[in-house]
Amino acid sequence: MANATNSVSTPVNTSVSTSGSSTPASSTSFLKGSYMNLPPATRGLITVVGVGILVSIGFKVFKNVLGTVQGKVTPDKANKQEDQGWNNEVEILNQNPATRATISAAQASSFANSCHAAMDGYQTDEDALYNVFTNLKNNADFALLMSAYGSREISSGAWNPEPNFTGTLTGAITSECDATEKAKLNQILQSKGITSRV
Repeated sequence: MANATNSVSTPVNTSVSTSGSSTPASSTSFLKGSYMNLPPATRGLITVVGVGILVSIGFKVFKNVLGTVQGKVTPDKANKQEDQGWNNEVEILNQNPATRATISAAQASSFANSCHAAMDGYQTDEDALYNVFTNLKNNADFALLMSAYGSREISSGAWNPEPNFTGTLTGAITSECDATEKAKLNQILQSKGITSRV
């Protein structure tokens, strides 16, 4: 009689190694492990900074939502409204040959770029602003300049603690020029018979 041999089968491991890939669970575990291995003071600092960032973002979102619900005008919305107002002003003034703009849209764009460059960075080049305003001849020219400028960001300069200014040309001039410089710009406008002021 032949001896029966009992064969024991061992299961074959068919799983694929995932040592090179990361899953969200393993990434979270890694970050949590790394965080917990930090010294307590460092963990506390990271926690405080993280909570501060979240609170700041939450406050900004809440403020914007609340402003929208209450119908308040945000700075961006105000800038768009002012810009649209200047566009409308140009259209109205250009309908009458006596009040039509004397500068082209391309010239207005060039003047707007010059104004922006004059105020961008650490120092304001007042003479460049005076030069632009001297080239304006009437209300339509001024409105065209304002429309071409739109809303732009003025840098306060690298490492300057002053925040950058974002807004229209009149707002930028108020932010970047002192009372004497603004008065000179307004005198130039008045001498041209332009009724708007900065």
